Amino acid sequence: MKKQKWRYRFFLLFFAAVIVFTGGCGKPVPLRFSPGEFGKPNLVEGQETLLAGAAKTGITPPPGLPTGGYSMLASFGRGVRNKLMARVIYIKPKTGSPVVLVQCDLLSSSLLVHQKVAELIKKETDVDPGGLMIAGTHTHSAPANFFGSNLRNNIDSNRMGLCADYFCFLCKQIAKAVLQAYKNRRPARIATGKTGIRGVAVNRGICAYLRNENIKSKIKETGKKPGIYDAVNHDFNMIRVDCLDDDGKYKPMGVFSTFSIHNNTNPQYLDKLYNGDVLAFVERILENKIKQDIKKEWGSVSWPDAIVHAVVNCSHGDNNPDYKYTGAGHENFKDLRELGSNIAGKAHTLFKSLQKDLKSDVDVQFRAKALDVFKDNRIAGVKIATKPKLGMAQAGGGQGRGRSTIASQLPFFAPGWPRLVCRNGEQGVKRILLGPFQYCIYKKSDFPHFLLLQVIQVGDTVLLPVPWEVTYETGVRFAAYAEEMWQAAGKEEPARFVPVSCANGYWGYVTTKEEYSLQYYEGASNVYGPNTGQFIKLHLGELVKYLAGEGTVIPFRFEPEFKLKVRNCYPEKITPHCDAERAVYEKPRYHPRTKRKEAYWSFKWYDVLPYFIDLHEPLVGIQVLDHRDEWVSLTIDGIKVDDSGSDISIRFYKNRVTKKKMGLYEARWYNPPREEVKVYRFVIEPRRGEVFCLKRFYSPAFK
Repeated sequence: MKKQKWRYRFFLLFFAAVIVFTGGCGKPVPLRFSPGEFGKPNLVEGQETLLAGAAKTGITPPPGLPTGGYSMLASFGRGVRNKLMARVIYIKPKTGSPVVLVQCDLLSSSLLVHQKVAELIKKETDVDPGGLMIAGTHTHSAPANFFGSNLRNNIDSNRMGLCADYFCFLCKQIAKAVLQAYKNRRPARIATGKTGIRGVAVNRGICAYLRNENIKSKIKETGKKPGIYDAVNHDFNMIRVDCLDDDGKYKPMGVFSTFSIHNNTNPQYLDKLYNGDVLAFVERILENKIKQDIKKEWGSVSWPDAIVHAVVNCSHGDNNPDYKYTGAGHENFKDLRELGSNIAGKAHTLFKSLQKDLKSDVDVQFRAKALDVFKDNRIAGVKIATKPKLGMAQAGGGQGRGRSTIASQLPFFAPGWPRLVCRNGEQGVKRILLGPFQYCIYKKSDFPHFLLLQVIQVGDTVLLPVPWEVTYETGVRFAAYAEEMWQAAGKEEPARFVPVSCANGYWGYVTTKEEYSLQYYEGASNVYGPNTGQFIKLHLGELVKYLAGEGTVIPFRFEPEFKLKVRNCYPEKITPHCDAERAVYEKPRYHPRTKRKEAYWSFKWYDVLPYFIDLHEPLVGIQVLDHRDEWVSLTIDGIKVDDSGSDISIRFYKNRVTKKKMGLYEARWYNPPREEVKVYRFVIEPRRGEVFCLKRFYSPAFK
């Protein structure tokens, strides 16, 4: 009976896996871009001093798009809290080409997006495509169907194919922010540094980590085994950029940070709202702290609006946030805020300490290379797999969250299985998902294979962007080898080498060879086999050698052709009736704080349907009645309370559409002040379409 039960579960999972990983949504559409040459910086006319600019723009889609990170278990976004943003920092040295650091609140970046953005900005900026880095924060509460391979577009969300509408919108918005940062450029000073932040993340694959030969040797020497809090990257790295104001004083303009914390909270625990997870709070809290600092020191009013804090993930592949309060499987926005506040507080201390180190005489440069790994899969005797394959343990999902899927409990699919050695040639001990049938579902060409690699130097910080989720020890080895090549090239100045995950594409995970041998989720998601980490390390080291020396990579054109299956994920374009107006559905109502939820005021109203709601633009704010009995925008600690911050959410009720084609929405204002009684109201900003214009709208007043 037990044997039959296991057989039933196995075949049920087998067919479920076929459904999950089956492609097919329309005919492939070839896409090709021509952004320009890579590898050698275009030497442009110099200027008298270092220049920099910063900007940010919204990239939140309308309600209804699938979110990425949980495959078929993912959710459809029904609204937003902590709007998805693209943040840009442009830095141009006195001589040479600029570097552009772009951070997006997304699961990852995309080579397809990188190429399109490079094409959109090339006529209006001096940005070389090789100096443009676009990285995602790896939030699982954002869209994901914009990648440059059919595989990633099909398995990273619950809808398959490239979402053409969101892809076009995303590229347009990122390009808009890059152009704005370019136009905002001013004389600048830069400082770099790092601090350690412990106790906010744990290693979820500690068994795989302990397989590393260097870790085994260290345990043998010291007699002490590292724990889950030790086997994570504690470094918070920062690049601070101050620019010259019109009053002749240098003031903070932008901050680019890296930290390792896996933004993988399930959207279902977060009301299925688009959001940037833990790092969204880190971004906003530090931005607000810097604005307050500027007002205290200089009394500036308009300048703080330009502050940009872009933070991306480092070597986060095998870690998870440490939820101390509600426990794994019950995360909520209170947990995210708690972690984000902890990180942002220590980041603020680091930011202030860099004030004394600001200078305009800093090195800013990059090197880049691009290759098709189907044709170029070997370097210095190290070869990656010629046929990429998904592993069975990938179907079970990541471990160490206090919960598991059915797949992670079954033979063949369970992490670390099999107990007996099984070898699949160049894929090593990996058990291939669906066995010989995998290429019946996905062709080899569906896997990501066009690879862009960069090294970007700003001062003594050298970023190593890669399109993988990098495990902790893999990141340590990348940095160590890069430093070795730096010194071999004759550089005496010390440098800090920082891997950046999920940059310029998405290829899954990369582990060390030893970690791969256990075939946990991370190893099974390493589609190019056990040598992938070594392969990347050698390529990055070569670029660092060119960066440190006089040599440079030979220029060449990079024009990959993407043949992608396309679908439309956007909501239907439904225009409201000509006499339709916004209307109150439910007056503002107070909801007290509970053990798991924050206190909030709610307000429900009818508005245009999702296609026209434009969540990337300001929509909901709070006004307060002042001492003159006039309505003014509410500010707390000098920060305006609206949906650009962390305390207002917007959600759409898809089953409540009126005959006049208006939809029901709810706004929630979390954590309202309690120390004094005042009169407030919600304000809903105007929305326009081709044939309608809805004016600003207000809720009834409330105390």
